[in-house]
Amino acid sequence: MTAPARYRAVWGEDETLSYPKEFWIEKGLPAGALPEGDEIPSAVGPVYTARVEGDVELYETIRLAAEDADLDISFMVVGALEDDMNLLYVMEPETGGILQLDLERHDVRGVNSTFGLFVESLYHFARFIDADEGAGGRIERAVELRRTLKRLDPNAFQEDAWWPLVFAQLTV
Repeated sequence: MTAPARYRAVWGEDETLSYPKEFWIEKGLPAGALPEGDEIPSAVGPVYTARVEGDVELYETIRLAAEDADLDISFMVVGALEDDMNLLYVMEPETGGILQLDLERHDVRGVNSTFGLFVESLYHFARFIDADEGAGGRIERAVELRRTLKRLDPNAFQEDAWWPLVFAQLTV
């Protein structure tokens, strides 16, 4: 089964939305950094939503610059943390890497090496949520999910990355 078919089977036909794949590729984003197909989930509670609120919009390019430092970086908004719209998921346009940008603390944390790996990780996380039957067995299933995601993207589990924070919450 192709990745897009697997994704729709877990997220449902009505819970996906298109992203501007061809446009991003034309602008120079590496095609291999993007998810297979042209759809992403609209939400994977509680870790992701494409329903961005506030002063930014989904797929908008935002620029970070500092007058007193040599900093001028642009990112594309690809979502937010469901319960905190100040925590945006942004994509670095040269590599397709996903970061979490904290708008309040002006902090950036690594999430996944590419947007494609982020979407694949959300797919596995959604399956974990769908199969949840309560606290019994959750820790063991979380350990297995962590192994799966770490195999997909070892960089996502560096000490200061976002996914280890998620798993710290799952195993308490």
